[in-house]
Amino acid sequence: MDQAPRAKLQKALANLGYGSRRALEKEIQQGAIAINHKTAQIGDSVVHGDIVQYQGQNIPIDLERSVPMHVLMYHKPEGEICSSSDPQGRVSVFTKLPPCPEGKWIMVGRLDYQTAGLLLFTNHGQLAHKLMHPSSNILRTYKVRVYGNIDQSIIQELQEGIMLDGKKAKFETIKALPKSGANSWFVVQLSEGRNREVRRLFEHFDIQVNRLIRTHYGPLGLPGSLAKGCYKMLDTKQQQRLEQATKK
Repeated sequence: MDQAPRAKLQKALANLGYGSRRALEKEIQQGAIAINHKTAQIGDSVVHGDIVQYQGQNIPIDLERSVPMHVLMYHKPEGEICSSSDPQGRVSVFTKLPPCPEGKWIMVGRLDYQTAGLLLFTNHGQLAHKLMHPSSNILRTYKVRVYGNIDQSIIQELQEGIMLDGKKAKFETIKALPKSGANSWFVVQLSEGRNREVRRLFEHFDIQVNRLIRTHYGPLGLPGSLAKGCYKMLDTKQQQRLEQATKK
Protein backbone atom coordinates (compact mmCIF):
# COMPACT_ATOMS: atom_id res chain seq x y z
CA MET A 1 0.00 0.00 0.00
CA ASP A 2 1.33 3.46 -0.92
CA GLN A 3 2.48 5.60 1.98
CA ALA A 4 0.93 9.03 2.45
CA PRO A 5 3.12 11.87 1.07
CA ARG A 6 5.26 13.56 3.74
CA ALA A 7 7.11 16.86 3.95
CA LYS A 8 9.59 18.33 6.39
CA LEU A 9 7.75 20.42 8.97
CA GLN A 10 9.64 23.64 8.18
CA LYS A 11 9.07 23.23 4.44
CA ALA A 12 5.33 22.60 4.86
CA LEU A 13 4.93 25.70 7.07
CA ALA A 14 7.06 27.82 4.73
CA ASN A 15 4.86 26.84 1.77
CA LEU A 16 1.84 27.97 3.77
CA GLY A 17 3.42 31.40 4.35
CA TYR A 18 4.47 31.10 8.01
CA GLY A 19 8.11 32.08 7.54
CA SER A 20 11.38 31.06 5.93
CA ARG A 21 12.63 27.52 6.40
CA ARG A 22 15.72 28.78 8.26
CA ALA A 23 13.65 30.84 10.71
CA LEU A 24 11.20 27.99 11.25
CA GLU A 25 14.07 25.59 11.96
CA LYS A 26 15.17 27.91 14.78
CA GLU A 27 11.63 27.93 16.17
CA ILE A 28 11.61 24.12 16.11
CA GLN A 29 14.95 24.03 17.95
CA GLN A 30 13.47 26.36 20.59
CA GLY A 31 10.51 24.02 21.13
CA ALA A 32 8.03 26.62 19.84
CA ILE A 33 6.22 24.34 17.36
CA ALA A 34 4.19 21.18 17.97
CA ILE A 35 2.67 18.53 15.71
CA ASN A 36 -0.64 17.15 16.95
CA HIS A 37 0.16 18.67 20.38
CA LYS A 38 3.57 16.96 20.60
CA THR A 39 6.63 19.24 20.63
CA ALA A 40 8.36 19.01 17.27
CA GLN A 41 12.01 18.13 16.77
CA ILE A 42 14.39 18.94 13.94
CA GLY A 43 13.86 16.32 11.23
CA ASP A 44 10.15 15.82 11.93
CA SER A 45 7.83 15.62 8.95
CA VAL A 46 4.08 16.01 8.50
CA VAL A 47 1.36 14.42 6.39
CA HIS A 48 -1.91 15.77 5.06
CA GLY A 49 -4.34 16.25 7.92
CA ASP A 50 -1.78 16.77 10.69
CA ILE A 51 -2.47 19.79 12.93
CA VAL A 52 0.52 22.00 13.78
CA GLN A 53 0.47 24.27 16.83
CA TYR A 54 2.42 27.48 16.18
CA GLN A 55 2.08 31.06 17.46
CA GLY A 56 -1.20 30.25 19.19
CA GLN A 57 -2.77 28.79 16.07
CA ASN A 58 -3.86 25.30 15.04
CA ILE A 59 -2.65 24.98 11.46
CA PRO A 60 -4.13 22.16 9.34
CA ILE A 61 -1.49 20.71 7.02
CA ASP A 62 -2.48 20.57 3.36
CA LEU A 63 0.50 19.47 1.28
CA GLU A 64 -1.26 20.32 -1.97
CA ARG A 65 -1.79 23.95 -1.04
CA SER A 66 0.62 26.86 -0.95
CA VAL A 67 -0.13 30.55 -0.64
CA PRO A 68 -0.06 32.75 -3.76
CA MET A 69 3.31 34.45 -4.02
CA HIS A 70 3.73 38.11 -3.14
CA VAL A 71 7.07 39.97 -3.26
CA LEU A 72 7.71 43.50 -2.06
CA MET A 73 10.69 45.79 -2.64
CA TYR A 74 11.58 48.30 0.10
CA HIS A 75 14.07 51.18 0.00
CA LYS A 76 15.65 51.00 3.45
CA PRO A 77 17.09 54.24 4.86
CA GLU A 78 20.06 54.34 7.21
CA GLY A 79 18.97 54.12 10.84
CA GLU A 80 16.37 51.37 10.57
CA ILE A 81 16.83 47.91 12.05
CA CYS A 82 16.12 44.68 10.16
CA SER A 83 14.17 43.07 12.97
CA SER A 84 10.51 43.08 13.93
CA SER A 85 11.34 44.42 17.41
CA ASP A 86 14.27 46.09 19.14
CA PRO A 87 14.97 46.50 22.90
CA GLN A 88 16.56 49.88 22.14
CA GLY A 89 13.38 51.16 20.51
CA ARG A 90 14.92 51.81 17.10
CA VAL A 91 12.66 51.99 14.06
CA SER A 92 12.07 48.62 12.36
CA VAL A 93 11.82 48.19 8.59
CA PHE A 94 8.64 46.18 9.24
CA THR A 95 6.80 49.28 10.53
CA LYS A 96 6.80 50.76 7.02
CA LEU A 97 5.37 47.70 5.24
CA PRO A 98 1.73 47.16 4.30
CA PRO A 99 -0.12 44.12 5.70
CA CYS A 100 0.84 40.96 3.84
CA PRO A 101 -2.07 39.83 1.62
CA GLU A 102 -1.59 36.20 2.72
CA GLY A 103 0.73 34.67 5.29
CA LYS A 104 3.41 37.01 6.64
CA TRP A 105 6.33 39.00 5.26
CA ILE A 106 9.67 37.17 5.27
CA MET A 107 12.75 39.34 4.90
CA VAL A 108 15.22 38.16 2.24
CA GLY A 109 18.59 38.72 3.86
CA ARG A 110 19.41 41.74 6.03
CA LEU A 111 21.06 45.10 5.87
CA ASP A 112 22.82 46.44 8.93
CA TYR A 113 21.60 49.51 10.82
CA GLN A 114 23.69 52.06 8.90
CA THR A 115 23.30 50.44 5.45
CA ALA A 116 20.66 51.72 3.03
CA GLY A 117 19.17 50.32 -0.14
CA LEU A 118 17.22 47.44 -1.56
CA LEU A 119 15.44 44.98 0.71
CA LEU A 120 13.12 42.24 -0.53
CA PHE A 121 10.23 40.69 1.38
CA THR A 122 8.06 37.76 0.36
CA ASN A 123 5.38 35.57 1.88
CA HIS A 124 6.74 32.54 0.02
CA GLY A 125 9.09 30.59 2.27
CA GLN A 126 10.52 28.45 -0.52
CA LEU A 127 11.44 31.48 -2.63
CA ALA A 128 13.00 33.24 0.38
CA HIS A 129 15.07 30.13 1.16
CA LYS A 130 16.37 29.88 -2.42
CA LEU A 131 17.14 33.59 -2.71
CA MET A 132 19.26 33.51 0.46
CA HIS A 133 20.95 30.11 0.03
CA PRO A 134 24.61 30.32 -1.10
CA SER A 135 24.07 27.52 -3.65
CA SER A 136 21.88 29.86 -5.74
CA ASN A 137 24.90 32.17 -6.30
CA ILE A 138 22.70 35.24 -6.55
CA LEU A 139 24.75 38.42 -6.76
CA ARG A 140 24.13 41.32 -4.38
CA THR A 141 25.40 44.65 -5.71
CA TYR A 142 26.49 47.56 -3.47
CA LYS A 143 27.80 51.09 -3.89
CA VAL A 144 30.50 51.69 -1.29
CA ARG A 145 32.15 54.92 -0.17
CA VAL A 146 35.41 54.68 1.74
CA TYR A 147 37.79 57.29 3.08
CA GLY A 148 41.15 57.58 1.36
CA ASN A 149 42.82 55.79 -1.52
CA ILE A 150 42.93 52.07 -2.23
CA ASP A 151 45.78 50.76 -4.35
CA GLN A 152 45.54 48.02 -6.96
CA SER A 153 47.15 45.38 -4.71
CA ILE A 154 44.31 45.71 -2.18
CA ILE A 155 41.69 45.54 -4.94
CA GLN A 156 43.33 42.36 -6.20
CA GLU A 157 43.28 40.79 -2.73
CA LEU A 158 39.63 41.73 -2.27
CA GLN A 159 38.83 39.80 -5.45
CA GLU A 160 41.07 36.84 -4.70
CA GLY A 161 39.66 36.48 -1.20
CA ILE A 162 40.66 36.72 2.45
CA MET A 163 39.71 34.61 5.47
CA LEU A 164 36.82 35.82 7.66
CA ASP A 165 35.83 33.59 10.59
CA GLY A 166 37.69 30.68 9.06
CA LYS A 167 35.95 30.95 5.69
CA LYS A 168 37.10 32.61 2.49
CA ALA A 169 35.30 35.83 1.57
CA LYS A 170 35.74 37.94 -1.56
CA PHE A 171 34.10 40.33 -3.97
CA GLU A 172 33.02 38.70 -7.22
CA THR A 173 33.64 42.05 -8.90
CA ILE A 174 34.92 45.42 -7.73
CA LYS A 175 34.87 48.53 -9.89
CA ALA A 176 36.28 51.93 -8.96
CA LEU A 177 34.10 55.00 -9.58
CA PRO A 178 35.30 58.63 -9.84
CA LYS A 179 36.63 59.98 -6.54
CA SER A 180 34.61 62.46 -4.50
CA GLY A 181 36.95 64.70 -2.51
CA ALA A 182 38.82 62.62 0.06
CA ASN A 183 36.50 59.65 -0.50
CA SER A 184 36.68 56.78 -2.97
CA TRP A 185 33.57 55.10 -4.42
CA PHE A 186 33.29 51.49 -5.61
CA VAL A 187 30.64 49.16 -6.98
CA VAL A 188 31.11 45.66 -5.56
CA GLN A 189 29.28 42.36 -5.91
CA LEU A 190 28.96 39.44 -3.49
CA SER A 191 27.44 36.02 -4.11
CA GLU A 192 26.43 35.45 -0.48
CA GLY A 193 25.04 37.52 2.37
CA ARG A 194 27.24 36.98 5.42
CA ASN A 195 26.92 39.41 8.32
CA ARG A 196 28.52 42.82 7.55
CA GLU A 197 30.63 41.18 4.86
CA VAL A 198 31.21 44.27 2.70
CA ARG A 199 32.33 46.36 5.67
CA ARG A 200 34.49 43.56 7.11
CA LEU A 201 36.30 42.95 3.83
CA PHE A 202 37.42 46.59 3.73
CA GLU A 203 38.08 46.70 7.49
CA HIS A 204 40.54 43.83 7.03
CA PHE A 205 42.80 46.41 5.34
CA ASP A 206 42.02 49.13 7.95
CA ILE A 207 39.76 50.88 5.46
CA GLN A 208 36.61 52.38 6.95
CA VAL A 209 33.37 52.29 4.98
CA ASN A 210 31.46 55.54 5.56
CA ARG A 211 28.51 54.86 3.24
CA LEU A 212 27.00 51.62 1.95
CA ILE A 213 24.00 51.17 -0.35
CA ARG A 214 22.63 47.93 -1.80
CA THR A 215 21.48 48.72 -5.33
CA HIS A 216 20.59 45.27 -6.71
CA TYR A 217 19.54 41.83 -5.47
CA GLY A 218 20.03 39.37 -8.31
CA PRO A 219 18.27 40.69 -11.43
CA LEU A 220 16.31 43.39 -9.60
CA GLY A 221 17.60 46.91 -9.16
CA LEU A 222 16.42 49.69 -6.87
CA PRO A 223 14.41 52.15 -9.01
CA GLY A 224 15.50 55.77 -8.82
CA SER A 225 11.84 56.70 -8.37
CA LEU A 226 11.49 54.68 -5.14
CA ALA A 227 12.21 57.08 -2.28
CA LYS A 228 13.79 56.01 1.01
CA GLY A 229 11.24 54.51 3.39
CA CYS A 230 8.90 53.60 0.52
CA TYR A 231 7.96 50.25 -1.00
CA LYS A 232 6.45 48.75 -4.15
CA MET A 233 4.89 45.37 -4.87
CA LEU A 234 6.59 43.42 -7.64
CA ASP A 235 4.55 42.49 -10.69
CA THR A 236 4.31 38.94 -12.05
CA LYS A 237 7.18 39.39 -14.53
CA GLN A 238 9.53 40.66 -11.82
CA GLN A 239 8.60 37.74 -9.57
CA GLN A 240 9.30 35.33 -12.41
CA ARG A 241 12.73 36.93 -12.95
CA LEU A 242 13.55 36.35 -9.29
CA GLU A 243 12.37 32.72 -9.44
CA GLN A 244 14.40 32.15 -12.60
CA ALA A 245 17.53 33.58 -10.93
CA THR A 246 17.39 30.81 -8.28
CA LYS A 247 17.49 28.11 -10.99
CA LYS A 248 20.71 29.12 -12.75
